[in-house]
Amino acid sequence: MYRIKKIVKIDDVEDLTNTVFLAFAEQYHNIKNISYWLRRVIFLTYIVYYRKNKLRSSLIKTDSGDGSGKRRPAANILYMNTMKVLALLGEEKQKIITLKLWADINYYLIAKNIRKSESEVMKIFVRTLLTIKNRLG
Repeated sequence: MYRIKKIVKIDDVEDLTNTVFLAFAEQYHNIKNISYWLRRVIFLTYIVYYRKNKLRSSLIKTDSGDGSGKRRPAANILYMNTMKVLALLGEEKQKIITLKLWADINYYLIAKNIRKSESEVMKIFVRTLLTIKNRLG
């Protein structure tokens, strides 16, 4: 994936490799068909990576691509509008969205932080994303 430019940063490649290795280390005694298992785990690991980065890049893409570090006008407008909508939401919803999307913290830790169940946090997160999407039009 790195060679065909699907993954740009070598650090991301190393992280994905470590994830697959750790999954293997945890499950090696249960694996019956190693080639099938490995292909499946690599595929699913990449899908999770791709979805996470696609969401982040659509919300907070800041580089204009020219190396100047300036925001592209369309990305800047989307970012500012998203921040305005987020500011209108309750403090708890803001915290959940911020921790999940920008800090990349899992639902369990967020739930522990705000003293709610993991399922409640997931529901709030999804509903809040839908609210933001609807308000942005």
